[in-house]
Amino acid sequence: MRKCFTLILFTLVSFIGHSQTGCPGCIIDNNCSKPQDVTICPPALPDACFNTPYDENITFYIPKSLIYQGNNVTLGSIQVVSITNVPTGLNWELDKPNGFYTVNNPATRGCIKICGTPTVFGTFFITVTVNANVTSPINTTQTQSFTLPMVVKNCGGGNPFFSYDANIGCDTLGVQFEGLYSAAPPKQTEYKWDFGDGTTANGKKPSRKFYAQPDTYFVKLNTEFYDLTLDSVVATVVGDWFCGDVEEPNIITCSALPDPLFSFTSGSATIRVNYKSDTRNPRWNANELLQNGKPFRLKSVSNAIRFEDYDPVSANDDGGIATINITQPGSYSFSTAAPGGGGVTGTVFIGKILDTVYSFTDTIIVHPLPPVATINFAPDTVVCGDKDVVLSVYDGGYRYVWIKDDTSVIPLEVKSSYTIVGDPYIVIDTISKIRVEISDTITGCIRKTDNIFVRQKPPIPGFIEFSGIYQANATTLVAESGYTYQWLLNGVPIAGATSSTYNPPVNGNYSCIFTNSSGCTDTSNTIAFVLSGLDYAMELNDKIFIRPVPSQGQVEFRYMGAETGSIDIKVMNQLGQIVFEEHFSLQDKNFAKSFNFSSLPEGNYVLKIRNNDKTGSKRFIIAR
Repeated sequence: MRKCFTLILFTLVSFIGHSQTGCPGCIIDNNCSKPQDVTICPPALPDACFNTPYDENITFYIPKSLIYQGNNVTLGSIQVVSITNVPTGLNWELDKPNGFYTVNNPATRGCIKICGTPTVFGTFFITVTVNANVTSPINTTQTQSFTLPMVVKNCGGGNPFFSYDANIGCDTLGVQFEGLYSAAPPKQTEYKWDFGDGTTANGKKPSRKFYAQPDTYFVKLNTEFYDLTLDSVVATVVGDWFCGDVEEPNIITCSALPDPLFSFTSGSATIRVNYKSDTRNPRWNANELLQNGKPFRLKSVSNAIRFEDYDPVSANDDGGIATINITQPGSYSFSTAAPGGGGVTGTVFIGKILDTVYSFTDTIIVHPLPPVATINFAPDTVVCGDKDVVLSVYDGGYRYVWIKDDTSVIPLEVKSSYTIVGDPYIVIDTISKIRVEISDTITGCIRKTDNIFVRQKPPIPGFIEFSGIYQANATTLVAESGYTYQWLLNGVPIAGATSSTYNPPVNGNYSCIFTNSSGCTDTSNTIAFVLSGLDYAMELNDKIFIRPVPSQGQVEFRYMGAETGSIDIKVMNQLGQIVFEEHFSLQDKNFAKSFNFSSLPEGNYVLKIRNNDKTGSKRFIIAR
């Protein structure tokens, strides 16, 4: 039945919140259902984002009748008792304020709304306490608490001028910044970053910045807009297109030199420069390209330059026009074609001039990790499998999650220690890789320890302590085979007594230390050996018969030649625990009885009898 409760309650664990207030108006999903099973819709609570509003409706569906592991289970009611350890900033509200739900036939639906703005980030282990009332197959109410992680992500954010994928975290925090504000071409945009820790960078999207020290950092970005400017022009007049007028007559050949000038048009702006007298290779510097005393600023990516030959008497001669696409500072070549042949070739040189600066500062918060931890262990990391190993780290008010072999969480509790419980049934070396993740419940920062490896070696079977040795006859003690041995007299090792049999030379309490191939040891039961009168114990053991061996659970016991009076029968498991005992009165010297031990697990057992003042024992095995 406990497993049934676990099935029901674990599903309800998803009802997460901070307090039952402030989230009214939960909407039930009437399509939420699952035949003969508890379910929630949606099936998992979506992750939340740090400092971002969160709002989610969850419907839970509880059928009146369940089938669980082949059992028919009937529910009477479910009550959500408490929900704790939730991320700060989240609230919750059930559709029934008292959290009590009578489970009607065929099913009952309920609803919870979760809302708010989480102000912390990380993985939080929510503790949910629920009462479940089961009316069939037994009428009982079970209260249980469970934990379930909820993830609050640092989803990033930003401002009108730059974004970041994280603005709060733990050292070392890596943040990717990117500038957002840019001007339309031909304006140029430059980004100059100050990361608040003495380092700077340029560019729209600099390399990921890593903050290795806990602190509050003020990150500043200057977004600078530049205009492109016409800085200088050099040209070469090609051909004689300027000849043939009064100023430059063409008599047989053109013997004059041109007086070139040009106009430069960018969008709606045009600049016209003074001519250069009598030259085929004119040059105009920055001071000659000013407009109203200021550098000429480009207004468009597509620009036009037109050359003429200046003639003071006649009309200027047309030297052709060229289109120049300009996207950034640099040099751009051009070539015009004059109507009469030839033209002008050359280069324009483009510079830049600062137009506007936008400055914005945002905050990056880096929290410290919990202190470095080393897993302590006692007694050792290599033990015989039946021994407990206690693992621990410092207890500093943090939350501790113990993880085994990278997959098993053991358990989801806020404890700074964990015990690997010994298992007397280990038959091969078992090596476990274990670490602990220590999290700050306020900041969500997690420190992971290094892995520790715990080896559990196969132990000596538990039955050795209770029936490892027996008296074979009046002179010989025999130990269970398959081990190495050291016999003891009254608890003291006997020199040279290391075989599986021993013939005691004196009266006393004899026992034996068993050692297996993995080096694990255990001490056997003790036999009180007496040189005289040994036949009684011997005689009693020889008169005990058990069959079949091994047995599936049905055991026939015979005791031949008993003394009239009383007989006590006890059955002990490998741990020495009494799993069965019964008292009988004897009127006959032959005693026979069948016992049904089908409910006992597989393993080795010892049947002990006492007939008046005599005792004896016999081992038997249950195997299926």
